[in-house]
Amino acid sequence: MTVSTVSPVSPASRPSAFGPRSRRRVLGALASTGLIAGAGVAAAPTAFASAADDCTVDNTVTSDATDQTAELQTVIDEEGILCLNGTFVLSTALTFTADLVVYGLDAAVLDGDDVTQLLVGDAGLALTVDGVTFRNGFADGIDGGTNGGAIEGGAITVVDSTFIDNSAVGGIGGGAIYSEDSVDIVRSTFSGNFTGGGGGAVMAFFGAPVTVESSTFSNNAADEVGGAISGYGVTVTDSEFVTNVASSGGAIHSEEGAVVITRSGFQGNTAEILGGAVRSEAGFVQDPAAASVMDSVFTDNIAGDEPGQGFGGAIASEVNLDVSGSTFGGNEAGVDGGAIYLDLETQQPPALDVTNSTFVDNEAGNEGGAIFHAAAEIGFSTFVGNTAAFPDEGIDLPGDALYKTGDGVAVLRANIFAGTTGYPQLGVGNAVANTEYLDFDANVFTTRDNDFDLDTSLAAAESSIFEATYTEIFGTDTPQLA
Repeated sequence: MTVSTVSPVSPASRPSAFGPRSRRRVLGALASTGLIAGAGVAAAPTAFASAADDCTVDNTVTSDATDQTAELQTVIDEEGILCLNGTFVLSTALTFTADLVVYGLDAAVLDGDDVTQLLVGDAGLALTVDGVTFRNGFADGIDGGTNGGAIEGGAITVVDSTFIDNSAVGGIGGGAIYSEDSVDIVRSTFSGNFTGGGGGAVMAFFGAPVTVESSTFSNNAADEVGGAISGYGVTVTDSEFVTNVASSGGAIHSEEGAVVITRSGFQGNTAEILGGAVRSEAGFVQDPAAASVMDSVFTDNIAGDEPGQGFGGAIASEVNLDVSGSTFGGNEAGVDGGAIYLDLETQQPPALDVTNSTFVDNEAGNEGGAIFHAAAEIGFSTFVGNTAAFPDEGIDLPGDALYKTGDGVAVLRANIFAGTTGYPQLGVGNAVANTEYLDFDANVFTTRDNDFDLDTSLAAAESSIFEATYTEIFGTDTPQLA
């Protein structure tokens, strides 16, 4: 069955979106009924050799509360392994000209005192840090390096470490870490790092990928892209991103590489323009890899900090996007795509595939309360209480749940669409030549005007969720069927 929308409903006074109390009730109800997605099982942690295997009397330094920068540099130059006990405030950056391993033994801290970077090496070298806290590192573009407030180097591996209040200004970016090779992060924490460029915590440049496992990024900020991470391909597993901020990609930005997110959470991240939590760009790649999100949760992320700005409250993508087993709740976009926005400013508009996912109380200032797209396959998913702008008579149907533009096709299979405003769940622009939604059966709709008890409305056979008319769903009593 093909449904084409021919006329919208008349504008009316629209109730406000669910408040925090209502949002918690709806999310809780979905969890209790098994409809909420994204509660995955953590993978086994990555194993690394312990410091005890490598630390000796010759390569171990214990803090004596004096400036020990020169002593640390000597150990690096002579041993290639540095083991730290205590806190060290550096007067200049420690440099390495060969591969280096740094272990933290007992409350190990490298502190830049807001005047210097901490570790700097050439792009072709490998650095591993394990069990060390890096704080107050600073790269200003005048004295020392321009990128990576704490670390600047090649292939960087970070294990069980913490990065706090590092900053990089005047360069490409990387508030804590800058790499032109690769960055691998395991069981580590990044908080309060800042850059005037891209990658508030981590910047991987010139085609370098970033891999993150079992780590936390909070309160990091970038003036440009990637409040927490910016890289050429970003893979995240079992990690959390909270209240990070950037111009685009409030938490993560990827250029010319796939974003792969598994069993991770994104809460309260903000972007001025695109992707409150995640921004995936195609760059100049002819056939970029698809982005994917699996078993993850996105809540209260925002795209657009001023009226008339913001696309993709949780995710904005220029590449094909696959979403499965995930939950999007309370995300907001100032313009389009309260939860997900598929960027159409590309030669080939990306396609969206959504399976077994939940969208609750997402909001768009204009079109697509949950999703804005040009082509999609959406199945076995639940849309509850998402909102978009008022329908505009004779011009546009914003779509409280979905908005489709362009001449692609939207395939719907076995979804639940439950609204609270009485406005259409599926939206299109009347100027678009092809406005088809393809019903592949078992889709259920309601557009009740009043708020409702989710437990009973989803369970009761007499609920209007099984009785909604085409007028309630599509905004017209004469839909075109083919």
